[in-house]
Amino acid sequence: MSLGGTVREGEKPSELYERMGQLALDNGCLIIAAAGNDSNRSFGFIAPVASPANAATIMAVGAVDPNFEPAYFSCGGLNPNGGEVDLVAPGVGVFSTSPAPQLYRTMSGTSMACPHAAGIAALWAESDPTLRGAELWRALKENARPLEHPVRDVGSGLIIAPAPAAATNIV
Repeated sequence: MSLGGTVREGEKPSELYERMGQLALDNGCLIIAAAGNDSNRSFGFIAPVASPANAATIMAVGAVDPNFEPAYFSCGGLNPNGGEVDLVAPGVGVFSTSPAPQLYRTMSGTSMACPHAAGIAALWAESDPTLRGAELWRALKENARPLEHPVRDVGSGLIIAPAPAAATNIV
């Protein structure tokens, strides 16, 4: 989900989002949401992870720049019990689709990082039919590329695609 609402420091996640995220996990689905763009790290301000990504049952994805530095706008894991960043993905200068008449443009935001994460999650799920819901979440976090930044900013690290399956020769 590339959407979100501002959350204040100390604010608890929505019980509705918590329940919906848990229902999805219980049924083998993983909801991934953008962590939010409310920070201004240039001035030392880090905002809490936005809603619905601040729900403990929804995976929060922050953004990094091409140098794997936390994006200046990416929210951080300031609130406990779900308000953490779980993973990060590229979110600065991403070439993407755009409404007509432009059709394509370069954009930045955790809403650009979130589709990267969702696509890689789909690759992981395709690579192993047992990777669903919470098991998929675990695999994504355990296989993330660690980054030399506080967990508050990058969670487990940069989400990475699964290793390709062994090539087979089809005759």
